[in-house]
Amino acid sequence: MVGQRVRDRRKRPGRCLGVDFGLARVGLAVSDPERVIASPVKAAATEGALVHIKSLVAERGVTEIVVGVPLHMDGSMSPMGEDALAFVGQLRAVVDIPVFTTDERLSTVEAERALNEVDSPSQRRHRVKGRVDSAAAAIILQTYLDGG
Repeated sequence: MVGQRVRDRRKRPGRCLGVDFGLARVGLAVSDPERVIASPVKAAATEGALVHIKSLVAERGVTEIVVGVPLHMDGSMSPMGEDALAFVGQLRAVVDIPVFTTDERLSTVEAERALNEVDSPSQRRHRVKGRVDSAAAAIILQTYLDGG
């Protein structure tokens, strides 16, 4: 069943965009055209993110979007999850492609851990704002592409 879902996702044409919603920034990641690998792209300020995403959809040939929704560990909706769902509603109003949601519990923690493994102490201290957000978006998108 899970394998079938993965094949179905990869069968669809075009790139997929992953979104990690935040109050200050929106992390973004894009898949390759075959929908195998998710790669982070520059995060956008939340204010103006809808316009930026609409532009990315056109420029990169994105045909599907997946937005991470943070839930509590018990699976219940978090306040930030409600904000993410409101953003999804706004996003659906400005793009003409499917917008899906997925559980993204701990994606930011996982992204920080992964970046800490590859960054030097100096790089960690001077980490560009939004890098963690886009790494989290890549994790959200990769999990989605892999059928999770």
